[in-house]
Amino acid sequence: MPQRIAHLLSVFFHPIFVPLFALFLIFHSDTYLAYHSSPEARRMLYIIVFILTVAMPGLSTYILVKNQMVSNITLPEKRDRTAPYLITAFYYALLYYLLRRIPHIPPPLLSMVLGAICTLVLSTIINFRFRLSAHTAGISGIIGIYAALSGSAVLLPERWVICSLILLAGIIGTARLLLNAHRPHEIYLGAAVGFLSEYVFIRYQIFL
Repeated sequence: MPQRIAHLLSVFFHPIFVPLFALFLIFHSDTYLAYHSSPEARRMLYIIVFILTVAMPGLSTYILVKNQMVSNITLPEKRDRTAPYLITAFYYALLYYLLRRIPHIPPPLLSMVLGAICTLVLSTIINFRFRLSAHTAGISGIIGIYAALSGSAVLLPERWVICSLILLAGIIGTARLLLNAHRPHEIYLGAAVGFLSEYVFIRYQIFL
């Protein structure tokens, strides 16, 4: 894999876009979450998720870079990641707060957000020792969401989807290795944290 392609994959599948990818997957799968939501409700949810998981965390990280509180927007060093991770976790918590006040919001969506918060908190803690791969944590989180919804009979699983997600996770992990962004154990650790956080919260319907 050429490094240019590896770089493009890293940008396109940046962890900041994971919630939108997960929401798209849920709304385009054979699940009651897709059938029992109107187009207007979906559109509003996309907008809220975009603002609080993409726009605001991205803007906050940019401000940290401009004020020289982190070295680069890509967060290459362990010390760069603590503040952006915690700020992002705050925005996810705000997202959860807003979703919790929507009448009849499906519990799996609440569990999904809490799983993402758990991933961020664990990543922040682990980051003090290892530079865990946020990219593999993100894509593996989507695998955990799909697997948990399938196991909970919320979603009718399709083999090609889960196989494609696993293949994509492998490609993203390989891209990160080729860019020398991580070592193998950081790739595996990210995958484990992302998958287990989402799977456990959704499979056992953990929400506040």
